Amino acid sequence: MSYGRFLPVPLGRWEKGLCWFIWITHSAAAFVIAIVVSRTKLKRNQFWLSESSYIEDAKMDLTDVEWLHFRNTVSREVIDHCLHSVIFFSVIRFVAAEWVKVALSVVGLLIQIHMTSLQCILIITAVSIVVTTLSIYTRNNAIPWVLCLSVVIKGTAVFPFTNSNLRHYLEFNAYMYGAIKILNFCLYMCKNKELKYADIWKEHLAYMGYLPYSSTLIVLFEDFSVQLDKRLNNPAAVIDTAHLRWGTAFAQIIGKVKINPAMKKAKEPRR
Repeated sequence: MSYGRFLPVPLGRWEKGLCWFIWITHSAAAFVIAIVVSRTKLKRNQFWLSESSYIEDAKMDLTDVEWLHFRNTVSREVIDHCLHSVIFFSVIRFVAAEWVKVALSVVGLLIQIHMTSLQCILIITAVSIVVTTLSIYTRNNAIPWVLCLSVVIKGTAVFPFTNSNLRHYLEFNAYMYGAIKILNFCLYMCKNKELKYADIWKEHLAYMGYLPYSSTLIVLFEDFSVQLDKRLNNPAAVIDTAHLRWGTAFAQIIGKVKINPAMKKAKEPRR
């Protein structure tokens, strides 16, 4: 099978070995560098350190605003995401099959309003309607790319935010990840030019209403649809926990590496 002018060919044994060697050595080097950096003597940043409020005898870097916002919002996010998970599985089990995706989108919308604000979600909805309509009408990849990147780059200067620091941080994430999800769906529609929106509107609503459980990556629309349909077709399926176990083990490994040198307990005398 060829893709355009490219013909996929399996790699030879030595090429696979080289790829594995590069990946393993780079991964090992990353851990070594992190460990070395974390053990570097503190010299110039002692002025910014204060006693940690959550780890005994540890120091906290007051300049890390991102970490401060995360600490202030993590409890609220955990509660909302747990609530969403419970309702998600309840909807799959008890709502009629033809209305499951609509119900999931409504649930996700309400929880996102609770996490951020009605104003924030209305703005994202308006942006979604405009960009999606233009993309479906033109089927031109440039339209969603330009509009969604404009939202990501200039959104913080244009869109209103709630004065509360707690909601401000969550609204920032909602604007950013909302724009990325809009972009993913519109690119899917531009790629499948024969596809009508009427045939896929339920999946679109469910995708937009799904909470961003990952803080860095957004699942592609087509992958989301495949996984959701697989789950709906077998609601009583036992979830494979292999990936969860590996993720937990990897998180424990990461936790052993003190990336931030500000976590060192020993004080460096000022010079």
